[in-house]
This record gives sequence, structure tokens and C-alpha cells, in this order.
Amino acid sequence: MNLSEAIRSLDPKNDEHWTENGLPQLAVLKELTGKHVSRKEATDAEPLVTRGRLLGGENTTIRPPEADISQNPEVEVGKKSEEDEAPVESEPEKVDVEALDEEIAEYSKAIHDLDEEINALQRVRVDLVAKRDACITKKDDAQRVNPNAALQHYFATRAKVREELLTRRPGEPSDLDRRLMTRARNPRPITPR
Repeated sequence: MNLSEAIRSLDPKNDEHWTENGLPQLAVLKELTGKHVSRKEATDAEPLVTRGRLLGGENTTIRPPEADISQNPEVEVGKKSEEDEAPVESEPEKVDVEALDEEIAEYSKAIHDLDEEINALQRVRVDLVAKRDACITKKDDAQRVNPNAALQHYFATRAKVREELLTRRPGEPSDLDRRLMTRARNPRPITPR
């Protein structure tokens, strides 16, 4: 069985005969033809045969435009003639080199302009980062407890207490003594729990 016949013999309702894309499974074609088949060979042999077209009932035969199959039985569908295999030489596409040079120059200028903008933004970013860091340092300094200031506050408080003790008249009770006497005169009632 040749490759074209093998492809046409595949069952469109059998999932094992087709890939997810609706193309013939190469392993099945290898079993039917007895030789290794590449995807290109399968597509070249029957380019219009897909699972979707077979299920949809679409025409999958190729008729050469210049020949009528009924009048020329020697023409096989899917076979290439010698004319088809000859490489077609085409003229190379003419390219306007000057236009391309101008386009390259425009792109280069745009890239250069963007690089300058990026550099300017980088400088602005560096300045903003430095200002932010200075604010963070200032905030940290303000929140940090200065041990010298704490000691100075302690010494000032102790000096005030000493001065109070020295300026008190003899026999005058201290603040603590006054509080204790007030409690003794007005005891709190004891409430059972």
C-alpha cells in the first residue's frame, strides 16, 4: 500500500489514527506502508486530508488545473510530475538599501534618546533615594534614646529631691509621711471577696 492510499484508508472516527491537530498518526502510517514516514512526506502525499475535513465531508481530492482525470487516466492524484520537482528560480527581491539605512538611523536615534531619558531618570532616582535615606536617618536619630540625656534627666531629678529635703523646715513631714498619715486617718474599708 502506498502512502496516499494509507492516508485515505484511515478512519476519521478512530482517535488512534489521528493526532490532536487532526493530522494522520505517523505510527499508524508506518504500520500500513511498512516503512518510516515523516510528517513532511505525509503532508506532501495528501495535503488536504485531515480528520476535520473527512468528518465534515469536504472535498479532499486534488485535481491538476490543466488536466481532466476522466480524459487522462495516467495522472495520479498526489503524485508529483517532473515539472513540479524542478526548482523554480525567482528573481531576488529588490531591496532599497538607502531606505533601510534611513530606517536604521531612525531606530538608532530613538534608542539613543531613550538611553538619555533612562540615564536622566536614573540620576533623579539616585537623588530621591539619597533624600529618603537622609529622612530615615533623621527619624531613627529622633526616636533613639540618648543615654546621656537620660542620665542628665536622672541627675536633675535627684538634685531637685535633695534641694527639697534641704529646704524643708525641721519637723515638717515629707511627702511620703503626709501620704501615710492621710491613709491612717481615712482607712479604706476592707471588702470581702
